[in-house]
Amino acid sequence: MSQKLEDIKGIGKATAKRLKNDGINSIEDLAQSNVEKLTKLNGITKSSAERYIKSAKNIVHNIKSPNVKKNNQHFKVKTMDSKKSRARTKNIEKFISSKEEKNPVIKTWFPLEYIQQIRYYHHITKKLEYYLERKELDFDMEELSQFIKYVKLLNVNYKKQSQIKILKELELTPSFYDPIEQKEIKIWDIIFESARALWILARLYDKLSKKFEHENDLDNSVVAMVECSKAYKTASYFSRACTRQEDIGSCLIPEELEFKSEEARLYAQSKAAIREENKRNYLYASKLYSGLSILSQRLIYLKKYNQKKKNELKAQFYYDMGKACSLKSKAVSSSDSYKTLERKRTYQEKANYYFYQAEEIWENLIENTIDLDKDERKNLKFNLSVVNENILEYDVEIIDRDAALNIQDPEPIIIVPENLAYMVPRTTEYLTNYPTRILEFKRYKNYQDFKKDTDLRLNKIERLYNKKAGIGRTIKELQTLYKNNDIDINKFSALLEKYNTKFKMIESSINKLESIYKRDDLDKSPTPKRQLTVIQ
Repeated sequence: MSQKLEDIKGIGKATAKRLKNDGINSIEDLAQSNVEKLTKLNGITKSSAERYIKSAKNIVHNIKSPNVKKNNQHFKVKTMDSKKSRARTKNIEKFISSKEEKNPVIKTWFPLEYIQQIRYYHHITKKLEYYLERKELDFDMEELSQFIKYVKLLNVNYKKQSQIKILKELELTPSFYDPIEQKEIKIWDIIFESARALWILARLYDKLSKKFEHENDLDNSVVAMVECSKAYKTASYFSRACTRQEDIGSCLIPEELEFKSEEARLYAQSKAAIREENKRNYLYASKLYSGLSILSQRLIYLKKYNQKKKNELKAQFYYDMGKACSLKSKAVSSSDSYKTLERKRTYQEKANYYFYQAEEIWENLIENTIDLDKDERKNLKFNLSVVNENILEYDVEIIDRDAALNIQDPEPIIIVPENLAYMVPRTTEYLTNYPTRILEFKRYKNYQDFKKDTDLRLNKIERLYNKKAGIGRTIKELQTLYKNNDIDINKFSALLEKYNTKFKMIESSINKLESIYKRDDLDKSPTPKRQLTVIQ
């Protein structure tokens, strides 16, 4: 038998020597021995003895089996040279490397799970995009949240990575149709793809808001229009953050998207004002109309218009403010705290002042504008009929501009906050992360201190001016109450003295602060350098 005792697992040279001294010279002798005989030897436990005997019996049984006799070479233990074994391992390594070359592992920017999610949401957004061309809308606001999930997955800081390669890996649509330029625009930037998706989302929300308005569901109409404003604002941020896109077209210009966001904000405010007016909540509705007029005035200064569009916005501003004053007069008459007819009449006079301003602009547009469409002319005539009804509602005197300015407008409320967006593109963090070695720390620190100082000055003085204006209005209100015999003379004199002292104290503190700041500015101004005189 060619097998040695050392071939059994666990038997070393020392154990084999002890076994040979005891008369066990081969594996066959070990298989025929018993456990008690082996345990008498030093260093062999009962469990080890059982294992050795079992292994020896298995080897003997395999050698004597007929299947193995036909092919004995598999069970022969050969002594191999170390050089030959090394050569064999090298051949195996070559074989494995050649297999890897045939089937290489593809490395992608995103993990496979992310790629599957992005493709899934991209498919859903493309499916929802078809509703822009249809009249029937078979989706709700919850389904539109898939756009935000899609953009959140794409909103990654790609740094200097090739985005064209990533777009091919994701298998996204490589282009989109610009309806203004009427051509296909290729997408080279993933952030631009996010801006495109948000632009589609905003248009879908706009369409959904109109559908709710048609169904007289003003609550959902307002919500959808607010979401539309948010989507346009976020799209403008993403469009501004593009670094790889060469042609952005006309629809996805950041300024245009910004303007669309403000328009949607204005529409949401107008729908909210109409809703409160329908509920006969006149006081809150007047504040909403006042805020609406401010938003329409803001639109005038957002970008340059032709004269026709500018006049239309001005007329809308005057009409909205007139509506606010009109509703305030209704709120005054229906409230128990305001019973005076004079207060009601002043608001009616100011409402008619604004209505006359709007009527004048609309009449000039109809008479003097040549390039008016049929629809535009029809809309202007409808506006004139509405404003005429509002003027005829109140039989009051016509006041001039100076008298109108003395009457305070209703307090404005804007329900949609400014710069409301879903998220900010993460690439902006990378773009604004300048190396610290370029930054001059002392100059930056001085600038920060200067900025804090100026902000503090402006805040202090502005607050004092606001307090002064508020106390001035309170004093005027007290005087009107005293004239109408709505307040006791003792209470009136006590309150008037109190607010007059406050008014004087605020005036003196404003003067002191302004003088201190002027003195500080003079001290901080650099002293003129002395010129050297040359003695001849």
